[in-house]
Amino acid sequence: MGSAATTDRRLVHQKIYFFLSCAIVFILPLHERYTNIAIVLFALNWIIEGHFKEKARLLKKNFLALTFIGFYGIYLLGLIYTSNFDYAFLDLQIKLPLLLFPLILISARFTERQAYIIENVFITACLVAFTCCMGNAFYKYFYRGIKEFTYIPFSIIMHPGYLSLSINMAVIILLNRLCIRENFSFNKQWWEILAIAALVGFAVMLLARIGVVTVFFSVMAFGSAFIIKRLGLAKGGVILTITIITSFYSISTIPNIKARMNQTIDAIQSELENPDFGKKQEETVNSSQARIYIWQSAWVIIKKNPIIGVGTGDVRDALQESYKENGLMFAIKRRLNSHNQYIQTTVTLGFMGLMGLLACLTFGFLKGIRSKDWIYIGFLGQMALFFLTDSFIEIQVGAVFFSFFNSFLAFRHD
Repeated sequence: MGSAATTDRRLVHQKIYFFLSCAIVFILPLHERYTNIAIVLFALNWIIEGHFKEKARLLKKNFLALTFIGFYGIYLLGLIYTSNFDYAFLDLQIKLPLLLFPLILISARFTERQAYIIENVFITACLVAFTCCMGNAFYKYFYRGIKEFTYIPFSIIMHPGYLSLSINMAVIILLNRLCIRENFSFNKQWWEILAIAALVGFAVMLLARIGVVTVFFSVMAFGSAFIIKRLGLAKGGVILTITIITSFYSISTIPNIKARMNQTIDAIQSELENPDFGKKQEETVNSSQARIYIWQSAWVIIKKNPIIGVGTGDVRDALQESYKENGLMFAIKRRLNSHNQYIQTTVTLGFMGLMGLLACLTFGFLKGIRSKDWIYIGFLGQMALFFLTDSFIEIQVGAVFFSFFNSFLAFRHD
């Protein structure tokens, strides 16, 4: 009787994990902050469930979960030599999902059907986000005569860079489904094809440069597998080559994308021709130039504190001081982070922290390769690229997105 009651109780907790996971993935593309409630409930469910000895044994045997949690542990170590504890505790609070999700999701057992539903809920939320942005853009066009179909004016939900993370992830999930099915049927999979087309278009309209690059590579990678699997290497290779060339040309000729990419190229060329970054006035600096100047300032800090960094709480103050020394007034006014997660982590925790971040990506990638989990591989590849241009886990939406999907995809088949 007691055993049956315990089993029933566990099933209830597992269902709660499932419903809360659905809530988290639905909120992620639609709002930056409301995931807090679901995360708190997630943690409470884990505590009330109990069985801590069993959970400790599971954790002890799971090297990947220990790696993920260890990365957060390095931020805790950074408290030892920090001086700004107010910012340190705020930073640890933002990054708390890095600890909670691997700790909780190793003991949450999702069936294949439940994992599939969680993915569907996430895809649905991304389509809702697309509908909201398109609806708002069309309303402004028809009723106000304003064209806002790209970039920040178009992305009414959150910054285009963060929204494109979710959109590209949904595209990866859908592309993988098309590739793994043995018998492809348009009549049965028409909604997935239409969803891919809508979301790829959405990613392009958001105009986050790394987002456009990532979705292009995702479509090409999974498209290659799909075409070659069904047509063979010879025919598939020819069609694939034509498709890649045509797609690349088509995307590169879209005026807004071309302008954004040219901005990046011009910024790099300008810096190579004039490497002395003196006073950089706000009105003359575009986003690509700003990143280069910020990275240079951050590198100065890294050279002074290469092993353990400046500490968990002192990173913002150190960056502000370096900006001031190099005359980056635009960065001081906006209190910008380093806009590169690898650099941001190294400034904060030195090469010790960088190794922790790279370990999360590398060991996760190896697990994906061993299990042939192309969704997980695609997710990690996307994050590795996005980390190059933004410090994504420095704000809540990025920390939640990375930590939830990293743990969910890593442990869902265990």
